[in-house]
Amino acid sequence: MERHLLRKKIFDQSVLIDELTQVYNRRFLEDTLPRYFNDYKRSGLQFRLASLI
Repeated sequence: MERHLLRKKIFDQSVLIDELTQVYNRRFLEDTLPRYFNDYKRSGLQFRLASLI
């Protein structure tokens, strides 16, 4: 069971991290950004985004 969970974690990370640059990709942003906006609306706590471009 533990090995299965480790494999799933590695797979989940590989889907969200670019192989070449080893940084989070667009899919990560699309999955995470709505949560940050919802947290902001609920709590009023600010957050920041940074771009490497």
